[in-house]
Amino acid sequence: MLLVLCRCLAKRACALLLHTKVFNFYGPTEATIGVSHWLANDGNYEGVSTLPIGPPMANTHFYVLDANLQQVPVGATRQTLYLS
Repeated sequence: MLLVLCRCLAKRACALLLHTKVFNFYGPTEATIGVSHWLANDGNYEGVSTLPIGPPMANTHFYVLDANLQQVPVGATRQTLYLS
C-alpha cells in the first residue's frame, strides 16, 4: 500500500507499481486517524487538478458547512469540511 498526496504522483505510482494499491488517504491534521480513502488505481484523472479524498469510512460523516455552519450544496467551493 502506498499513500499519496497529489494527482501527478498518484498517476506515476500507479504506472510504476502495477501490483500495489495506491491510496489517497485523508484525515484531520490534529490526529493520526484516517476518515476517508480513495483508491487511485481505479481513478479517472482527466479534468481534475486534485485527487478526491474518497467517501467517509465506517461510522464517519462529512459535512461541508458555510461560515454560518449551514450545509452547502454538493460542489460548493471554499467551504469548511467538518468530520463526525
